[in-house]
Amino acid sequence: ISQQIAHSDHQPCSGLRYTPMTVGTLSTEGVPPIFELCFQIRKETVHVPVIGNGDIMSAADAIRMREVTDCDGWMIARGAMGNPWLFSEIIAALREEAYTPPTLEHRISVALEQMRDMIEEKGERVGFAESKKQLAWYIHGVTGAAAVRGRLMTARTPDEAEQIMLSLLS
Repeated sequence: ISQQIAHSDHQPCSGLRYTPMTVGTLSTEGVPPIFELCFQIRKETVHVPVIGNGDIMSAADAIRMREVTDCDGWMIARGAMGNPWLFSEIIAALREEAYTPPTLEHRISVALEQMRDMIEEKGERVGFAESKKQLAWYIHGVTGAAAVRGRLMTARTPDEAEQIMLSLLS
């Protein structure tokens, strides 16, 4: 794998400041990606800051990635979908402070605010259609969320979607 990196687009070059590298970049056909390989390759071949990316869904995931790979930072995408508090959770973990996750009421309030913002920005037809998937992310892992997600996807108006989301509080 080191030879792959040395001959790939990830080879450091003049002016390169960061090397974003997903664990998938390091996998070969038929071999699952392994974070531990990143650490060895980074130390051997990459002499710029390395940003870890992939499957960071919690502070524990971020801390583990840093411990195993010695990465200099993270790119977080899917883990923050419906969970913008993930960044606060990671900061608390880095500071070794307690973290209190948001209540379901707060999660729903923020989700509905995002829906309204998307409608304002993109218009009701597009904004509402696109916001349904976002609403579903916010309730991931909540008891009864599977049935609510199904109802959300068939909601015809923002008011109907709001009522469906609020039904989780009953």
